[in-house]
Amino acid sequence: DLHLLSRRQRQMCIRDRVTAVSEGTAIITVTTEDGKKVAKCTVTVWIDSGSGGTGGGGNSSSTAPTSYTITSEDTVGGAITIIPKTASRGQTVTITAVPDDGFTIKTLSVTDKNGNKIELTKKTETSYTFKMPASKVTVSAIFTEIVVEPEPVVLPFEDISQSAWYYGAVEYVYSNDMMQGTSATTFSPEVEMSRGMIATVLYRLANTPTLTGSTPFSDVGGNEWYTDAIQWAAENNIMSGYGNNRFGPMDSVTREQLAVILYNYTASEGISVEAAGDLSVFHDTEDTSDWAEKAISWAVGVGLLSGKGNGILDPTGTATRAEVAQMLMNYCTKVA
Repeated sequence: DLHLLSRRQRQMCIRDRVTAVSEGTAIITVTTEDGKKVAKCTVTVWIDSGSGGTGGGGNSSSTAPTSYTITSEDTVGGAITIIPKTASRGQTVTITAVPDDGFTIKTLSVTDKNGNKIELTKKTETSYTFKMPASKVTVSAIFTEIVVEPEPVVLPFEDISQSAWYYGAVEYVYSNDMMQGTSATTFSPEVEMSRGMIATVLYRLANTPTLTGSTPFSDVGGNEWYTDAIQWAAENNIMSGYGNNRFGPMDSVTREQLAVILYNYTASEGISVEAAGDLSVFHDTEDTSDWAEKAISWAVGVGLLSGKGNGILDPTGTATRAEVAQMLMNYCTKVA
């Protein structure tokens, strides 16, 4: 051992420095000048982020391997588990990435302190491993929501042609449970829309809120298919009666009445109704009732009404189920 050497001999040994050039273990042998005494020392070297580390003394000596931190960025839609949280160079680290329900993992990456990507090995659908470099690392994961494409809508109506101008509108209101057929196989696109029908459609659009009290109209029975809808429309000032406690649930609704009803519904939802359209492009604007002028202007301004062609607005004409379907689709895509 070195302590058996004389002080001068030890000083001579210390002057001869040993330089590490790579990781590994070496045995250093020291012999006195007269050859009578020999000492050996085992030295193990680990490289710490590019700088050498050595150790020695006695029969064996070593430098403990440096551990580096592993951090993960905040994630939404899933959870990341890392084992271990710190690791030395060359150690295997396991990452478990578990998506929340309705999510899937989009990307998973590990980068060192310089931003260089570390190779990942996929073990299972949620488990990955990598070899720790001589540097701290960051784990990044992106989870994305799984989008389920809806099944294509197949209209059951035999009286609707795919080439009809209103086909897309009927498809829209039917698939969104806003309008149903007049029977299992008919939609009756040319049938006039009744006041009870439009009240029911808007009641569904509002998600059928809970009602209190009873209907104020003498011609609205307590158990009709339109009873709750008409009561709701009256309570929220969306539709009113004719006077004398009459509502006229089966009366046809005109285009200007429909504009007023949608105007009132929009205002009740807290949506602005300040838009105004240019009515001068229509030849029959003067046919609009005074009480409907503001609503008609708004309906034209937001694209709910565009006329029937040839400058005809037809405000007092009755609205067919096909026309109402088109107006409702316009409303949901342009206003609501």
